[in-house]
Amino acid sequence: LLIDDIFNLKSMESYEGTMSCPVEMVESRLKAISFPDSRVRIVPGFIEETINSPNLPTKVCFAYVDFDFYLPILTTLKFLHHHLSIDGTVIVDDYDFFSSGAKTAVDEFLQEYPGNYKIIKPYKFAGHFCILRKTK
Repeated sequence: LLIDDIFNLKSMESYEGTMSCPVEMVESRLKAISFPDSRVRIVPGFIEETINSPNLPTKVCFAYVDFDFYLPILTTLKFLHHHLSIDGTVIVDDYDFFSSGAKTAVDEFLQEYPGNYKIIKPYKFAGHFCILRKTK
């Protein structure tokens, strides 16, 4: 599942060209590694609008969340909570990095669903992200 919320960045001028990733580029990169088209759903747009799309899966086993900011991340985690399978994995990029939004959203989410997830925080040299594994 890929949902792109790049348009939610407030000051795009400072990021101009650095975070752009057209759908065609994503599709060509997935094709280059022979990733099956049947397993890909690309949903462009603001997460707050696309989260109710009928094109979204009802079951998710893996999700990569890279929205950088609090509200889109929290919105996504709450959606995933209802659709993520037991032992499913969510990677949240930029956790405790770039802005406080990712860490705040994850921490609040874990407080709202205590005991439902194991959080794994890799060593900093591995990158700035956390892994959430659904336990129940």
